[in-house]
Amino acid sequence: MTMYDPIIARSFSRNEQKKFGHCAFIGCLLIALSIFTVFKPQYLSPLSVLNLQLSTGAAGGLEDMIKIRDTNISSSSSSGAAAAGFEDDLLKVRGTNIAPLPVGAVAAGLKDDMLKVTDSNIAPLPIAAGLEDDMLKVRDTNIAPLPTGAAAAGLEDNMLKVRDTNITPLPTGATAAGLVEEMPKVRDTNISPPLEIKAKHIKPLCSLTERISDFCEIKGQIAINGKSSTIFISSSNMPISPQNATTSWTIKPYARKGNSGAMNNVRQWTVKLETPENIPNCTQNHNSPAILFSTGGYSGNHFHAFSDVIVPLYLTSKKFNGDVQFLATDNKWWWTDKFKVIFNKLSRHKIIDIDREEGTHCYQSATIGLKCHKELGIDDSKSPDASMKDFRQFLRTAYLLNRSTVAKIREGSDQNGIVKPRLMIISRGKTRVLTNEDRVAKMARKLGYEVVSADANASTNLSRFAELVNSCDVLMGVHGAGLTNMVFLPDNAVVIQVVPFGGIDIFAKMDFGDPSKDMNLRYLEYKIKLNESSLIQKYPLDHVAIRDPLSLHKQGWGVIRSFYLDNQDVKLDLRRFRGTLTKVLKLLHQ
Repeated sequence: MTMYDPIIARSFSRNEQKKFGHCAFIGCLLIALSIFTVFKPQYLSPLSVLNLQLSTGAAGGLEDMIKIRDTNISSSSSSGAAAAGFEDDLLKVRGTNIAPLPVGAVAAGLKDDMLKVTDSNIAPLPIAAGLEDDMLKVRDTNIAPLPTGAAAAGLEDNMLKVRDTNITPLPTGATAAGLVEEMPKVRDTNISPPLEIKAKHIKPLCSLTERISDFCEIKGQIAINGKSSTIFISSSNMPISPQNATTSWTIKPYARKGNSGAMNNVRQWTVKLETPENIPNCTQNHNSPAILFSTGGYSGNHFHAFSDVIVPLYLTSKKFNGDVQFLATDNKWWWTDKFKVIFNKLSRHKIIDIDREEGTHCYQSATIGLKCHKELGIDDSKSPDASMKDFRQFLRTAYLLNRSTVAKIREGSDQNGIVKPRLMIISRGKTRVLTNEDRVAKMARKLGYEVVSADANASTNLSRFAELVNSCDVLMGVHGAGLTNMVFLPDNAVVIQVVPFGGIDIFAKMDFGDPSKDMNLRYLEYKIKLNESSLIQKYPLDHVAIRDPLSLHKQGWGVIRSFYLDNQDVKLDLRRFRGTLTKVLKLLHQ
């Protein structure tokens, strides 16, 4: 420099040299300032620390959210947070003292699935060039207002709730463009499980898969209209799930659904879910539950009256202990009058002939149809609170029957010191007539029986007939409805069923053999031979009805009934039948 000093000194004056130095200094400052302005060194903007103190006892705000109190959050350090689109899950903080977001926070769309944080310590977000997804959102706090540009398109739904959570801060290296999928790591976190909305499975209202009968058990707002044969159920308290979308059922409330002949005489009813405004207005409201059943079908037959209606009605209504309303469809006044003692014992309410009712009867509970397990019986395994023994005791109580059990014939004495067992012979006047009944009775008396012959029909006073049967120790008759009266016998009595020719043993056993065992009765079966049947006088020995009865069975019940039930009478072989009566005496001595 010494070499050039004289030259500079000679070229410039002293004042000019000072001016030149000042300009150079100012130029250097401008260059330095420009460098800092353009490159913005990161170390000049230290990161702030977010210290959130949460209180779970806060009131207000949106549902299930927790206020954050006494918290100071420093503002974002740079407008560099103005990334091109906070697309999902932005962290939103309420109930907190927070410095405003920079203008650059005008995100292009805060969309879905935001994370909701409670009781947490959260480190600040880094200055990312583009947080594309899954930002953190906190509500129910005191927040400094967002800048105008924060009116980003749509803060939507479905935020994940996090409780009692410590969330580690994002590393500063997360300033890379785009946190696409990964959320901040959560440690030692108790996260409430997502709310699972499951369609409540509703038990089907109607059971249509039983072998003998269909029935519906309903609770809710029920309106029964006899004129339209419709049972309306308000859908307001009966939600329907996808698994149970059926809203209407049809049912014939009679317990012999497999028999078309019987069901043709039964009125069909519709059970349907309906909106309240489409349900007819109630003309009568009832506090007691209802049972709707049919007295149609084959109920005019004494066996079917008990097997299809009376026993199923007992089974269905027993649990109500008399506080139940009976609604009879297909009603016949003489029929309900015949069994009025039973109806009055099962229910303390007058039976309603629902088909004749003009208005609408409303209930909170109703059973449409009757439960039925088997012929003239109750399956104890399906109904542990009811049995045929219980049913028979119910009948004794209803009809005021004195005898509950048969006494041994040696116990007690009459004026001659001898007690005779009492035998009732069920007389038949049209079909399967016991043509030598008088001779059978005479033989029985010689063996030591007291014999009573009786014929029960529709006009018979059932109360008096039940009392007569209850006085007997033995009941005998040819296969038919009259044997149904064994329900009135005392326990340990004996039933003798005379089975006609024609391979109908299976029906005899099903109708009376099996039921008698459930009733605590002793059962004997006498199957007649061809020489005891009137068919031998009608057909030659090579006729199919005599030679091969089972081939006629294949043609259906109508053919069986025509040949072997409606057109056959019986004449017992007295010598052979004597053995059966002798066996009964031995049973009665036991």
